Amino acid sequence: MKIKHILYLVVSVVVLTLVVSLSTALIVAYFKADQDWVSATIGFSGNIIGGILGGFIAYFVARYQIDEALKSQKKSVIHEMTNAAFVLKEEIKNNSLTLDSIISSGEIDASLIKYDMSREAWLFFSGRLANSLNETLFISLNTVYRKIQVFQSVPPEDLAEELTIEVVQRLKYQLDDCVRKIEEFIKEQK
Repeated sequence: MKIKHILYLVVSVVVLTLVVSLSTALIVAYFKADQDWVSATIGFSGNIIGGILGGFIAYFVARYQIDEALKSQKKSVIHEMTNAAFVLKEEIKNNSLTLDSIISSGEIDASLIKYDMSREAWLFFSGRLANSLNETLFISLNTVYRKIQVFQSVPPEDLAEELTIEVVQRLKYQLDDCVRKIEEFIKEQK
């Protein structure tokens, strides 16, 4: 419980104690004196005490439910972001393996870049992840996927002429760096 809620509880207990003390004094006065106003005053005090108790109980129950709902919602968002990060990490690893096969063969295979590299997970999750990822990771991912998009938009015959092994190695390095950053992001979420 927060300090503010505990303060409200203490104040309400003090107020309630005063009201109960006053009511008790009125009950004692009622039995000592046979007057009608005392009965009405005791009934009025009982209604006030019941209303105060009911109000405080309702407040604390509602506060507890709201806090629990917020915790649950936060856990759900973290779980969703972690799952999206796992999917992106796997897509990036697959893209890195594709580039690794190009690097190991020593020649540019434009059809591998055009048809085997994937952007679907990024296209699906990028809008959701924009506010959740740290800026460095988001920019790194966005840069890598823009490069993939550019490579895939160039006809394969032109891509083979324009692309060098050094460019492929740099892109692979960037992909591997993104995997490392995503793994750090996932660890931070746990």
